[in-house]
Amino acid sequence: MRLFSWHQSFSGLFFLASLFVLVVPVTASTIDEQTSSTGSLTRPANTPTPESGTSKISLDEMDRVQDLKQQVTRSLARYFGIPESNIQPTLRFEEDLHADPFDAFEIVQLICDEHQVPVPENHRIKTQQDLVAHIVKAEQNRGNQIMGNQDAIKEFIVQTIFYATTRAVDDPKSPTTFYGGKRAAVDRNLHVGTCEVTIPVLKHKPGNLESPSFCRLEFKPDSKKHIVLRRINPMEESRFWTLLNDGLANGRGGTENDLLVFIHGFNVSFSKAARRTAQMSYDLGFQGAPLVFSWPSNGSLLGYLSDREDVEWSVSYLVDFLLELRQKSGAENIHLMAHSMGSQALLRALHRIALMNGDENPLFENVILAAPDFDTRTFAEDIFPTTFGLAERWTLYASNKDTALDASRVLSDKRLGTPLAVAEGMDVIDATGVEVTPWNVPEFHSYYASKLRVMADIGGVLQQRGPSLRNLLPKKKGVQSYWIISMD
Repeated sequence: MRLFSWHQSFSGLFFLASLFVLVVPVTASTIDEQTSSTGSLTRPANTPTPESGTSKISLDEMDRVQDLKQQVTRSLARYFGIPESNIQPTLRFEEDLHADPFDAFEIVQLICDEHQVPVPENHRIKTQQDLVAHIVKAEQNRGNQIMGNQDAIKEFIVQTIFYATTRAVDDPKSPTTFYGGKRAAVDRNLHVGTCEVTIPVLKHKPGNLESPSFCRLEFKPDSKKHIVLRRINPMEESRFWTLLNDGLANGRGGTENDLLVFIHGFNVSFSKAARRTAQMSYDLGFQGAPLVFSWPSNGSLLGYLSDREDVEWSVSYLVDFLLELRQKSGAENIHLMAHSMGSQALLRALHRIALMNGDENPLFENVILAAPDFDTRTFAEDIFPTTFGLAERWTLYASNKDTALDASRVLSDKRLGTPLAVAEGMDVIDATGVEVTPWNVPEFHSYYASKLRVMADIGGVLQQRGPSLRNLLPKKKGVQSYWIISMD
């Protein structure tokens, strides 16, 4: 698909800590130092001594290199799902650790994002040793730029996303209140447009949805610190499709030709839905066009029952919109992703499309269900047998730590978002092993967008890689197969 390549890789932007870390140039040969039997760094035999004119490396820099080696090793072990002791400096990601080129690049990208350094353009990072050398060199270059030119630092970038919503306009004076929790007028027309969301690249940590905090005495959004919905650009449908297809015509292939449609869950305002879509797209490194379909959630913990009615009311609108996307956008690949209660809208809409269209070729590349709040038996017996042919691949993320879905079962039957393979032909991913803060209920339920290991796996899905190529552990429960995200 030929979509806007608005989301470029900004993982190469800067963080201020390098002011105090690296003072003199550190080259790749410096990082190739050998480790002595005592665990301290020793100078390679072919490295010039300080007396020969080469600057001496400070103890702080040597400590930094050691810390980086440990951090990168820990991250690589986590992403590959193997013990840290198996990660050696010269082991090659592809040849020795059996990562395909896409997986290897994704791992390098994620670790570079963790350290807030640019991903190398030449893609020559092949080993842990190469990766550490690249991070050190990038930090040193960044430190020089920060000290030399403070004005050159870009503290935030603007992520542009499309939107379609069944919400009514509330208060257009502010982006955060533009669309409220009430239903739009019954005219069968969606509100469509674009949103501009700022990402604080110097402060942002992958997986975080940075917001003002009273504990930090932050009382209003700051684009330098927070992910902020800065502007909403509503438009007529004709302009929306023209704008979308103008971008499609300039695509260069790969994921830049893809469209990611995200449908949020319960207790989510329009503002938060837009911010989450932008954060997730940015952290995934998604190069295509992100789009949020926002139904009129009240954005309140006490609004569960009314939200269920509103999401059901939005189904017919979503049916029409998904068919229009397939017909009008020119997208090569359309990925559909729903979280929690949003899965009720998506699954009901796909069911109606399947009943209308019958057995046709797949309309979508992926259907991704993240912690879906949907009845398990209804899905297995009625929905999936009818709709599975609409997408090339179906993926379900579940966790038995999801206390939000446990609460939902008080009002409903067993929910789909639990670690159980429920249907043949669907990739079920058990994320129970992903570490979450014990007292943080939202984290239990939003691991799909807040935990790097899960996000890395979703990135693999978007790149059309099957679970056997994503460092997952295969398991069986009776005759049903599923996969486990390993954090060892």
